[in-house]
Amino acid sequence: MTGTVTAHGHSVGVDVLIDHLTHEGTGIRLHGRAEHLDRTAFGITGSRGMVGRYLDLDLDAFANHRPRQRVDSPPGGATDIRVPREHPTNPTGETP
Repeated sequence: MTGTVTAHGHSVGVDVLIDHLTHEGTGIRLHGRAEHLDRTAFGITGSRGMVGRYLDLDLDAFANHRPRQRVDSPPGGATDIRVPREHPTNPTGETP
């Protein structure tokens, strides 16, 4: 599967290999791996010689099924609800 990793304000497309998938209760657990990510693609250039240039990313994720909840229309009838991609306390994605 393909995805995006974002670090230090830089987003890079990655291929993720899902190597384990199990059902647990009402959800699923999966393990995946993205290999050979180049840290310089994320703008991380310091610590040459101290830190390797490439890294592997291991993912362990759990997704739980929740039934959809009904959203009552607010006054005026608008029902278009959008969730911003950025976290409201960190809209630029920078590391504090």
